Amino acid sequence: DHFEAHFTLEEENMERTQFADLEEHQAEHDAMRERYAEIADEANLAEVTAFFEEELPAWFVDHVATLDVVTAEHVANWPG
Repeated sequence: DHFEAHFTLEEENMERTQFADLEEHQAEHDAMRERYAEIADEANLAEVTAFFEEELPAWFVDHVATLDVVTAEHVANWPG
C-alpha cells in the first residue's frame, strides 16, 4: 500500500534524525491509517470512492504543506 510505505519511510527518517515533533506527525499518520482501515472494512463503494477522490487528497495536500515540509527540512539539514 503506497501511503503506508510513505508513512513508514517518513517515520523511520524522523526517528533516525531525532525529529522533535515525531509523535505529533506520527499521530497524523495513525489517524489516516485508522480512517483508511475503517473505509476498507466497510466496503461501501460510494464511501471508498469519496475517500480516494476527496478526503485523502485534501488531507494529503494539507499534510504535505504543513508537517511534511518541516520534516523534510529537518531531515535534509540533519548533520548525521
